[in-house]
Amino acid sequence: MFRERFPETVLETVVAHAGTHLTALSARQLDVAFVLSGIRQERAGRFRPIHSERFLVALPEEHPLARLRALRAKHLAREPIVLFPRALDPAVHDHLVVDVCGRAGVSPSVVLEATTLESSLGAVADGLGLAFTAESVADLITVRGIVFRPLMTTVPALQVGVAWGRDATSKAVQQFLVIIDELIRGPGLPNAIAGPTVTNGHRPSVRVTSG
Repeated sequence: MFRERFPETVLETVVAHAGTHLTALSARQLDVAFVLSGIRQERAGRFRPIHSERFLVALPEEHPLARLRALRAKHLAREPIVLFPRALDPAVHDHLVVDVCGRAGVSPSVVLEATTLESSLGAVADGLGLAFTAESVADLITVRGIVFRPLMTTVPALQVGVAWGRDATSKAVQQFLVIIDELIRGPGLPNAIAGPTVTNGHRPSVRVTSG
């Protein structure tokens, strides 16, 4: 859609974790990026929300907590947790550890840091611990022996959206944001953003350059 309307603009897709995107935005190495924004996040620029993202807990199907229809942070107080390093996605990490668990008086017992969704769920299947999974991707991936339960919380949900640098005023960036606004008003954009996270835990960003 963007290339059809603005063929003179070069669009380069870069796939990486949100932490890498935010650093690149600050260094002016990227123009825009799709990231999750939380109430504690220090943004490297401006942010336009697209849709809310809630989290589920992945656990072995034989685990006692699997009998519950939904979980709260207090249920995780004595459970081993598989989590990703904070540097990969600071907003999501702080949301889960500080806002969701911390406000409930729970300090997660992280027994393993996994850098991909596959390794995280694989650890759950092996009985090493429980893991958090974005709701938007849970229906798109299946791992034998694992079930998902909603994580109930009073903390506002994270927002998936597009971020860009505070001084990104180029015509090409503004054109890209116009397309995003049009897609927000129509169907399909949330799934398009969620897709890359299914295979590698990454989200897309782009460089846009006027030709």
